[in-house]
Amino acid sequence: MDIATLLGVIGGAALLIGGIVLGGGTPFQFFSASALFIVLGGSVASAMIAFPMEKVIESFRLMWRTARSDDSDPAPLVPLLVSLARKARREGLLALEVELPVLPSGFLRRGLRLVVDGSDPQVLKDVLENDIRMMQDRHATGRAVVQYLGREAPAFGLLGTVLGLVLMLYRLQGNPEGIGLGLAVALLSTLYGLIFAHLWFVPMAGKLEVRSEREVLARYMMLEGAMSIQSGENPVVLEERLKVFLAPARRVTGADALPGEQGPA
Repeated sequence: MDIATLLGVIGGAALLIGGIVLGGGTPFQFFSASALFIVLGGSVASAMIAFPMEKVIESFRLMWRTARSDDSDPAPLVPLLVSLARKARREGLLALEVELPVLPSGFLRRGLRLVVDGSDPQVLKDVLENDIRMMQDRHATGRAVVQYLGREAPAFGLLGTVLGLVLMLYRLQGNPEGIGLGLAVALLSTLYGLIFAHLWFVPMAGKLEVRSEREVLARYMMLEGAMSIQSGENPVVLEERLKVFLAPARRVTGADALPGEQGPA
């Protein structure tokens, strides 16, 4: 699992539980199946009205993939693309065909397949740029669904509270002592709405945006690499082209770094 997401969720849960315990309560006092059902069920149902069902399902897949791992670092692409450029320059473009099945990215495989097949450079650029734009559209829609869930969860929490208060008032006939417990249960819906919104949906929407930007950056690096390989450009020049995509602190390391060259991104 992505360590930052894991630490955030565990840390947030620990702070909430710690606050409950320090306040003299127990976590079991803050569990309500009905409140959970109203907040999560209502938010998802509302999203399915606002978006096509497949987009809502895909948004949950995006959140799971984003929380599970972080494989969007573009830095490893530099040595990979330079190595492929050297192989193509030394042995010819057709020599790259044996490398295609083991490449880590389907996008890169498509690009180099077009290179090996002798496609026109403009066709190569158009195909890969269209692929990037379509990916951005998919990511934007998935992120919009998550942002929508983040907005709706507190609203359904308030709705659950209102429903709980109405039920509590009906049950108060002849039992005024139950108002405290009934009010506490009713307010749990609002609490759940705030927790799901601000400890998951809203932060996850932000992380999806960052991951999408990094993946777009990685794909533009692959596009640059494919076009450079196709044109037979010197691998050293390609390496310098690709380093521009990285933060200054990550462009050079160790003995290759000049004094003062490593620094903040």
